[in-house]
Amino acid sequence: MIRAVIFDCFGVLTTDGWLAVKERYFAADGQASLQASLLNRQADTGQIKQADYLRELAQLAGVSEQTILDLNSRHSPNDQLFSYIRHNLKNYYRIGLLSNASADWLDKLFAPWQVELFEAKTFSFELGVVKPHHLMYETIAAKLDIPISQCLMIDDRENFCLGARDAGMQAIQFKSNPQTITAIEEVLYAGAA
Repeated sequence: MIRAVIFDCFGVLTTDGWLAVKERYFAADGQASLQASLLNRQADTGQIKQADYLRELAQLAGVSEQTILDLNSRHSPNDQLFSYIRHNLKNYYRIGLLSNASADWLDKLFAPWQVELFEAKTFSFELGVVKPHHLMYETIAAKLDIPISQCLMIDDRENFCLGARDAGMQAIQFKSNPQTITAIEEVLYAGAA
């Protein structure tokens, strides 16, 4: 029986600015793409400061820091999914957020009512590891005070869904709102039957 539903941030609850930066500036150069990904991981695990990350990423891309910041900061909340969480899940399940992020950006990304939906939040920079490390999934389950086997993870990245399953959670890969909402309902209904 599922008692908690946990959502990824970037790519699920909001668009992913990092992927836009990577696609625009590094898609054609495998070595630069690898270097950019390593910088992103260092920022997400708290190994480098955000200012250093932006400076080094801009140098690697050959553009200004402001250009990287502007593209990386373009996020649109997934209003349909937030509405579903608010009206269909919040009163019945514990709601968590689990994100590979270099800082807690929630107040900049979302309206206060959206942030308040989450009873617990876990960010990679706090733990020094990123998904799919088991510690990420174990930590959010512990913060929600729910056994990991009773948690459902929603993530847009298949390897992060596999990591959640390996840690003991159920997981759904987000591809679209209708697909994800249907899949959530199927899992929750199966557990209630």
